Amino acid sequence: MEKTFQINFSTGQTTNAITEAFNTFAAQVEEVIQRDVEVYATQIAQPQKQNEKDADKQKATT
Repeated sequence: MEKTFQINFSTGQTTNAITEAFNTFAAQVEEVIQRDVEVYATQIAQPQKQNEKDADKQKATT
């Protein structure tokens, strides 16, 4: 997902264009972070928690 931004510095719209570009960039960063958190929570943290529960059960039965 590559996007490029061109800002026309010769117009009076510079500040608005920079603000819009930054807001778009920040939203994309937030999306990436949210996906990373979801992956961590579902693929890393939950299996580790399940493994700990399984280990506790084995200790209790031995």
